[in-house]
Amino acid sequence: MRIISILMGCALLQACAPSQRIEVVPRVAESHPVQQNSIHQHSVRLANSMASSLRSIPYGAKVAVGTFLPPKTLKAESVPWQQQDIALQLQESLMTIYTQMGFTVVEYRTRNHIALESHADVMLSRDVAQLAQRQEIDFYVTGTLTEQEDAYVVNVRMIDSDNNQVVAAATDYLPNTILMHADKVRMTNGHLQRRAY
Repeated sequence: MRIISILMGCALLQACAPSQRIEVVPRVAESHPVQQNSIHQHSVRLANSMASSLRSIPYGAKVAVGTFLPPKTLKAESVPWQQQDIALQLQESLMTIYTQMGFTVVEYRTRNHIALESHADVMLSRDVAQLAQRQEIDFYVTGTLTEQEDAYVVNVRMIDSDNNQVVAAATDYLPNTILMHADKVRMTNGHLQRRAY
């Protein structure tokens, strides 16, 4: 009886070992977005769609979420500010959603030290010289954002950093009015803009 108990204990320890894989990725509820038809709501749909195509990843695998770029140039500099804002918000929302799903999400923009400024305490940076040590990343989540006449096409993928293999992918369409508020009149760059009568 004692030998059976020892064998069962060993089996349980092996089941919890780091080599175990996440076989079923939980979905995030779409019922409580910040705002209906928001970028975050579309990000939830993208993450859930990717999760349904993802077979498994190693338990504890580190995931980094990158910025969404135009597929022609893969550079953000020439992109209009609205598209840049959408791309960055997609990145931020997916980091939140993947953390809620139970992934080990790495914030690779963390600074070496907190910078105390007059109006902010800055902990993130895009300056490589200010970043903390290099992180080991197992999977990248990134994608492209293409402007069309009445929508943006978002293509997102999860890439295995060992072999560049795409292990999950999804596509969604964001209306090109996604950043607009319901206000009929608003201030933009010091000028009043009327959107509706």
